[in-house]
Amino acid sequence: MPEEPQQVAEAPVDGETPEEAVDEQLPTQTPDEEFDRERALRTIRAQRERERELEKRVKELERIVREH
Repeated sequence: MPEEPQQVAEAPVDGETPEEAVDEQLPTQTPDEEFDRERALRTIRAQRERERELEKRVKELERIVREH
C-alpha cells in the first residue's frame, strides 16, 4: 500500500505565495523500492558468514605459508 505523498515546506520565491511554495511533493516509493527489513537482515547474515569463511581461509593459507 503506497504512502500518501508528503508535502515539502519551502520558502516562497519572489512573486510566489506560501501556498505555491508548498506545492511540491516528495517522490513516492513503489512497493519494490520500499525497505525490506527481513531481506536486509538476510543480506547482513550472509555477508557475515562469508566474512567468517574468508577469515578461516586466510588463516589456513597463512599456516601453509609458515610451514613451507
